[in-house]
Amino acid sequence: MFRAQIIIQFKNGQIFSYANKELAEKTGDDGAGIQPIYDINDEIVGEADVTTPLFKGYPEYNYYYTGYGNDTYEDQTGTGKVKGDFEFIKNQIGGTGLLKFPEDSQTTIIERSGIKKSFKVEDVVSVEIREDWVPFPYGRESSYRIDKTKKHFLENEHVWRKLKKFDTGPDFNEHVTYDTGYIPLPIVKDGVVVNAAEFDEVVEKNVKLGKEYYGVKNGKKSGIVFVMDE
Repeated sequence: MFRAQIIIQFKNGQIFSYANKELAEKTGDDGAGIQPIYDINDEIVGEADVTTPLFKGYPEYNYYYTGYGNDTYEDQTGTGKVKGDFEFIKNQIGGTGLLKFPEDSQTTIIERSGIKKSFKVEDVVSVEIREDWVPFPYGRESSYRIDKTKKHFLENEHVWRKLKKFDTGPDFNEHVTYDTGYIPLPIVKDGVVVNAAEFDEVVEKNVKLGKEYYGVKNGKKSGIVFVMDE
């Protein structure tokens, strides 16, 4: 699936990552259905049901969409979806006054983690969407990363897409020459680790008065995050 954020850059160099705190609800699936599977030479080697459940994302953090069937980028219109919110913000550029955000009936005050902020429209340099490709949440099959430049690139996850000779896609770590040892902390919201895609594994442990979470990346553990039971 695609995970997206709206990135707003200001004249002073500040960058603000935005996602609506009132994401539009999504139910059902993307209706992708049975699709042919192609190898690196664009020859059909099988078929699979690539239908994927819809997922809206994590409010205040990011938007999600499968990128296929009836859940492509062009379908993300309206308030609470990435395309709709992006266009709402982008269309204000060149104007005056305070920048409006598409939540709370178009507010000029954005509140995150108890901090309230406002921005001037004339201070905005650019608005863009940052996307990365991540596994479907809740433990489904990991994304199979075929090169997006291939003619028959499919943006879904399915075990049958791992057919023999299927393109494995680019190696995103081929230029990594050193390891700083830094591993981020898990970010837990409503019992869900919203940045789970940053780890190879996320461990959840029941402890006295709550739960502990830590991530594992390249065999190294992150710090532990404790969340008290409500």
